Formats: sequence, C-alpha cells, structure tokens
Amino acid sequence: MKCSGGGGVEEIGSRESDIKEMYSTNDWITAKDILEKYNLRYIYIGDVERNTYQISEEKFKLNLPVIFKNSSVVIYEY
Repeated sequence: MKCSGGGGVEEIGSRESDIKEMYSTNDWITAKDILEKYNLRYIYIGDVERNTYQISEEKFKLNLPVIFKNSSVVIYEY
C-alpha cells in the first residue's frame, strides 16, 4: 500500500500496531500515550473491536467517562 503526502507504509503499520496496543494493554499510561500521539478523542468499543483485538477495557473504565453505551457498543471520551 502506498500513500501520498507525509505518511508511508511504515507509518501505517505503526499506527495499526499502536491501535492494537492501545486496546490490549493493561497500562493506562501506554494507552494514554497512544491517544495523545494520534490526537484521539474517542475510544469506540463494539463488536468489530472485540473480535479484532484482545481488549483490556478496565483502564478506560477507570480513567475516562462513558459518553455512549448500549448492549453492544461503548464509547469513551478522552
């Protein structure tokens, strides 16, 4: 995959692995660093995320407000 502009294949691979790490780490500081690195404001956890990543949700529950929740989706705000 080729990208125009400042990003490249290496950057995209890094982003994907960072997002995986953000969802799966138990460490809030690691997740917070990734949120800041990509200037993320919302963390969406739905069926796709649960099936794609091994989500460690406790760090979000302890540190962020829930702004939306239903039977299958939770959205946290950072």
